[in-house]
Amino acid sequence: MKKALLIGIIVCLLLTMVAFPVNAAEDCVYLSDLTPTSTVIRNANWPWTMDLCSNYKVPISIGGTEYEKGLSAHASDDGKPTTEIVFDISSFNYNTFSAVFGKDFGSKGTTNQTKVAYAVLVDDVIKAEGTVGGLETADIKVDITGAKKIALQILTGGDGPGDDCGSYANAKLTNSSSYLSDLTPVSTVIRNANWPWTMDLCSYYKTPISVGGTEYAKGLSAHASDDGKPVTEIVFDISSLNCNTFSAVFGKDFGSKGTTNQTKVAYAVLVDDVIKAEGTVGGLETADIKVDITGAKKLALQILTGGDGSGDDCASYADAKLYNEKVETPEPPVDPDVPETPENPVDPDVPETPENPTVPETGDNFTGMITLTVLVLASVTCMAIFTKKRSSHN
Repeated sequence: MKKALLIGIIVCLLLTMVAFPVNAAEDCVYLSDLTPTSTVIRNANWPWTMDLCSNYKVPISIGGTEYEKGLSAHASDDGKPTTEIVFDISSFNYNTFSAVFGKDFGSKGTTNQTKVAYAVLVDDVIKAEGTVGGLETADIKVDITGAKKIALQILTGGDGPGDDCGSYANAKLTNSSSYLSDLTPVSTVIRNANWPWTMDLCSYYKTPISVGGTEYAKGLSAHASDDGKPVTEIVFDISSLNCNTFSAVFGKDFGSKGTTNQTKVAYAVLVDDVIKAEGTVGGLETADIKVDITGAKKLALQILTGGDGSGDDCASYADAKLYNEKVETPEPPVDPDVPETPENPVDPDVPETPENPTVPETGDNFTGMITLTVLVLASVTCMAIFTKKRSSHN
């Protein structure tokens, strides 16, 4: 009986895994999971292949590394239509396309040194191109903010198409963020040379940024100037970054001292010279800042005294970054004067039939998983009891 129960548990687990697979959440879309709007191929033997090497039909392998996701095809002969795959990305709110491109030797593991070229076009404009050979790879990262179409091409490297199977490994659409502390400011105003704007460290103590009792790996820090003096400020040109949101956590930065000095310090965030966020904090208080920067050219961060002097007014914009936040498209407003018409009007003379008469509502995955588990265990237990009784009669 114990053996039967053990077998039943194993079967139950296997069925549960198959019926309810767990997918890791990631804010991205893999191109190999989408349906292309068009493709051009060398020939039917080497079409665009999703998640496999087009030439050998084995996992994608470039630069000596295997990848689970990607797109693969073979370059066409020079003078023939270019090998290409095109996707409509107009419905996605991502700002970056990224991939690793290289020759794909599949399971052969050869290091044939012939060259193969790539080109990435966004709305018919080339945004990235290059050539690799052997085990060389190219890291591709392209801005796709507001784009409607992306096209990936594979071309010969100028030495003929022999063995020119190439793959865009890990090809995906994502939202990339830019930390302000990784950028170069266009101007700064500081209290004095002892407490300048400091990237990723507390300006006063030169220790990791710490606001509200929490340490942060990234951020910007400085000390407020005396009242009546030029305001402590740092300015960035963000016109080319194509992000729609700035966020940070602002607070007094006590560095490694851990003091809770209650004097106040103020902040102001200006977008194209217009204040979009401002406030005052003291002690371990913090302010969560989130500002719309859509279409902005300039971003300025200021640190000011809180009205009680500048003593111990070192502060930090922790985790200060630019990124694209997904924007939900609102549904068009309903005109109250227009009566709503159902998509499928019901005929009163025809009896109503359920949409899915043979498929009951499943609820969430957890409920379904528990139900499946109980049913399988109950079945196995009954079989075990029957087997035991039968054995006792013999």
